[in-house]
Amino acid sequence: MKKTIILTFVIAFVANMYSCTKDTALAPPPAPTCDSTHISYAKTIQPIMTNYCTSCHNPTYGSGANDLTQYTQVKAGMEDSTSLNSIICRTSGTTCGDIMPQYSRRGLAQVYRDTLNMWKNGGYCN
Repeated sequence: MKKTIILTFVIAFVANMYSCTKDTALAPPPAPTCDSTHISYAKTIQPIMTNYCTSCHNPTYGSGANDLTQYTQVKAGMEDSTSLNSIICRTSGTTCGDIMPQYSRRGLAQVYRDTLNMWKNGGYCN
């Protein structure tokens, strides 16, 4: 009986010491894999930008403050969600200044804003 108690104590002690040496922090989640289940810039986002934004927001036409013709520029405009110049804020018809696109009274259609947010949440697949 005494040996069983001592053996149980030793096993518990070793198990406790062993568990304290292991890192229990969770590894960060892997980066999203851009595949056919994710919205891509080239197939989905660029056509939205071309149809509704880049007639003004391009490198040569003067009325657009931001060039939205390239992936990196559109991504930067999406990441800047706290700014009054963020793409989502400016196209939502909120208090971010002039609503975009300018010819719209209600901003970009909700389906396109949802698509932009899904692209952002999916990891900005190119």
